[in-house]
Amino acid sequence: MTPVAKWYLVENEAKHVREVVLCLPPEAEVPSRVTGALIHSAGLMMQEWAGVTLFMDGEIPEQRGPFVFSKANNVIEFIKGRPAKVAFSYYHFRAGGVLQIFVCVDSPEVKSRAGYPFITENAHWPENDDTKEIIPALLDRKDLDVCFVADTQSAPCQGQFGLRVTIPDDCRAALKDQWEALKKHHFGIPESQRDRQAAMRQFESENPMEENPVLDQE
Repeated sequence: MTPVAKWYLVENEAKHVREVVLCLPPEAEVPSRVTGALIHSAGLMMQEWAGVTLFMDGEIPEQRGPFVFSKANNVIEFIKGRPAKVAFSYYHFRAGGVLQIFVCVDSPEVKSRAGYPFITENAHWPENDDTKEIIPALLDRKDLDVCFVADTQSAPCQGQFGLRVTIPDDCRAALKDQWEALKKHHFGIPESQRDRQAAMRQFESENPMEENPVLDQE
């Protein structure tokens, strides 16, 4: 049986963010949705750790997703069997709204090697066509699927394992409410003043690399 996710809502005014964080226990592990190689963008192919949200081929919604993918080169053995967090982070910036989907696994082995936890991020800009399609579909799904991939000697971005949790109704309501609030903020900014690059610069300035952007429960 798919476990029901525990979750929390947290806000940080200094970082201009409201986060809905889902906690995925180790017993949420499932076989990978990716049976071969996940060939997507150059960014995903070239980075060691990277995140993306995608539809997959399939005739029914359960097969198509969308699903959250997290590339974890050289650390798969250290994050498998560990609890994870998926944070839907709604940033209300001066130049627009940004939804970041973070996947974080707090593995002691990864921390000792890298100095920080395993984390991938995937940014969404509300007016992008792919975001308009993917995010509502993702928030409508009964379950949240995270698929971990890694490069192997035979192929890039090979499926390794997945985590699947059921999204509670109150959590789904919070996810959708925050998405609507983010869009209201974003489209309330005159189009001439919206600037994705400027918004991402603000994100980077308010979220230094050494700090985990996934906030703890208050």
